[in-house]
Amino acid sequence: MTHLGRVALLLILLGYGSAACASSYARSSFEPNALIPLAVGNSWSYAQVGGIETATAEVLKSEHQMDSSWFLYKEFGDIFWLKNDEGDQVEAINAFGTRELPHRLEEEIIFYSPGEGPTAYKISGGHIQYNSCEEQLTVPAGTFPCHAYTIDLGDGISSVNYYSPGVGLIRNEFATDTGTVIFELTEYRVK
Repeated sequence: MTHLGRVALLLILLGYGSAACASSYARSSFEPNALIPLAVGNSWSYAQVGGIETATAEVLKSEHQMDSSWFLYKEFGDIFWLKNDEGDQVEAINAFGTRELPHRLEEEIIFYSPGEGPTAYKISGGHIQYNSCEEQLTVPAGTFPCHAYTIDLGDGISSVNYYSPGVGLIRNEFATDTGTVIFELTEYRVK
């Protein structure tokens, strides 16, 4: 698996719960300060720090189920379904890699709204540690206030994801026993 695939896998290896369904089109999550602003057409571009790899993320489509808008999100080559729920980011783990939203969803809060949830918590795929950044973070796309979520999946694999509410993922530090690879936001389009 490539680094890009592992980064995306870190973000989706995480979910378990359930919901039922109904279907219709929804265009936006209506949460402008969400960690990942979800609206069809939003897109992000990343470049590897000190390397030549590039990556993208984009919101491809949406569906509505049980009073929730779910969004098909493609990041670093992988696709999965997300929703924002009052500032929390929720993922449908049983929908990883599928372009169609299942009728029965297994879901879990992956990232609590910044400063609103626990600072350390367990998820089905590992452990997460939340920290507010003490200073703004500068990446090629600009300087942003940020929040850091460290995902520890065990076996020496971890990822630190820096989000700026209303903008999205601005920096990712993916670490294994062979080293750390960093991607930073170079440009983005958010509706």
